[in-house]
Amino acid sequence: MRESNLHRLRLRQLNPPLVLGGILVGLLVIIAILAPVLATHDPMENFFMLPDRNGELQMAPFEPGQVPGFPLGTDLDGRDIISRLLWAVRPTLVLATLVAAIRLLTGIVLGFVEGWYGGLLGDVIASVTRVALGLPILIVGMIIIYILGFRFEAWVFIIALTLTGWASAAKIMSERARLIHGEDYIEAARAVGAREARLLSRHALPQVRTLLFVTWAFEMSSVLLQLAELGFLGFFLGGGAFRLIPDPNSGGFFQELISGYPELGQMLAAGWANFLNVPRIALLAGTAFFFAIFSFMMLGEGLKRYYADKTRTGAAMRRAEWAIETVAE
Repeated sequence: MRESNLHRLRLRQLNPPLVLGGILVGLLVIIAILAPVLATHDPMENFFMLPDRNGELQMAPFEPGQVPGFPLGTDLDGRDIISRLLWAVRPTLVLATLVAAIRLLTGIVLGFVEGWYGGLLGDVIASVTRVALGLPILIVGMIIIYILGFRFEAWVFIIALTLTGWASAAKIMSERARLIHGEDYIEAARAVGAREARLLSRHALPQVRTLLFVTWAFEMSSVLLQLAELGFLGFFLGGGAFRLIPDPNSGGFFQELISGYPELGQMLAAGWANFLNVPRIALLAGTAFFFAIFSFMMLGEGLKRYYADKTRTGAAMRRAEWAIETVAE
């Protein structure tokens, strides 16, 4: 009986989203780091003609399993799809991490100032936040990319996705700061002469720090979703590459734009543009995006549950610590 109760208690304390999210995000990071080792081919190498399993020469694109060494086949330019997928994870994750970090840092600073200090500055920040929340991030991002001349460089996407993307983090942070500011033990500490620096370092910042990890995980899933949407619409990191095509009329060559260095948004765009010819590229890139988005959503949900449990037991402890410190002083 006692063992069954202990077993039920362990199951109740188990946090499946945190375990699953941690494993999946760790797998994404491993793929991003070890892509050069895991990939069997150079992602930019073209294989236009190769012998199939029967020894007969075939022209690209190759179907999955048609040619040895290409389990997912190739794209229209004869490049190994699985190698390109593995290489594509790193630039997408790096870009998403940079965007999420800048959005989170901006939102935390502005939201905390609004919620903790208030006043005229807080009202201004609140007004700007409401305006930013009312603007669709995807539309703003497309406009910024268009204004900057369709330059598909990392800094352009960072500006495009952070110009208004910080607002959700600012709203969350302002509400948390306002809640902490109104706690009874904060008011009591102020009444006995506790300094602002002490209140921030001992009570406010530790609680904000727990919120930081949760918000970062959800921001990562949000940014990845927006990168997928931009890729579907033809806006992706790196732009593309050019190849020379012989011109039979002039005897010279003309340039043709093709997908360049692999990135998930770019693979999604290229796959959708050639969906009728090679539908698996778009499907695989979309699946990779779904996997990454789901991983960070699970991690965020797991962290939220974990810190929620800690907060319930920690609130009484903070009040007790304040009472002990007050008596000691």
